[in-house]
Amino acid sequence: MKKILLLFIGFLFIQCTDDPETYFYNVSILNNSNKNLNIKSYHKGNLISNIDLNTSQSGLECSYSAESFIGYKLTQCQIDSIIFKFENGKGYISSINYLSDLNFSNDTNPFGFSSKFVLDNNIYQFIITSEDFENAYNLP
Repeated sequence: MKKILLLFIGFLFIQCTDDPETYFYNVSILNNSNKNLNIKSYHKGNLISNIDLNTSQSGLECSYSAESFIGYKLTQCQIDSIIFKFENGKGYISSINYLSDLNFSNDTNPFGFSSKFVLDNNIYQFIITSEDFENAYNLP
């Protein structure tokens, strides 16, 4: 009888766990540089989108629900790499699957909680600046 009572109490504790609280996130990229920017996003090597952003334009929108903000989330956004390319052929390559020497510096990758994300009007915008243009890499 004691074993049955212990099993019953254990079962009650297991059933009383709380589901984690989730939040809704919107993300996009804002070209805040003074140069035009091309953005190509990929999933498993397949081109998902190819957009051109003029100065002050935003694009590559994605929305998802999660326990915490993590930038462009692979499972809902279906993006695992992004190429940011300015008109002069320089830019950045960011990937969730591998480290790139052509990525943004100092943990400013769009696939994580980056200081480049700014919350504006309920949208986390990944801000591309004139400094990003000046520091961009020659892309292959």
